[in-house]
Amino acid sequence: MARSNISFQWNESRSVLIKRKGFGKNLNQEMAKIFERHMYKYVPYDSKRTEGTHLADSSYITADDKQGRVTYRKPYANVQYLGEWFNHDKEGHPLATSFWDEMCWANEKSVISREINAARKRYAK
Repeated sequence: MARSNISFQWNESRSVLIKRKGFGKNLNQEMAKIFERHMYKYVPYDSKRTEGTHLADSSYITADDKQGRVTYRKPYANVQYLGEWFNHDKEGHPLATSFWDEMCWANEKSVISREINAARKRYAK
């Protein structure tokens, strides 16, 4: 059997091809919004505090071409995330836990993945 050598080259740069598939700042921002929405019920929410002062309500989103981020503005967010003094009641958010992003992903990855794929298709050219 004769072997043939096949070669090819891309006519466009890798970054152009990636953007054509929908990846980039806009998708990263939307992905962060999707994660933020799904993580909400896993983030501590002290039902004894007044509205607007909850850790779960303090998030904001940033994004660039490489990643999207969900950041929580409360000074105690990091220790709550690490579970160092997790002492909130579970009345406001019964699923609240430390490492809330990991718990959210473990429980909801199929739904999140579908939403992200649908978003990627909207940004594809």
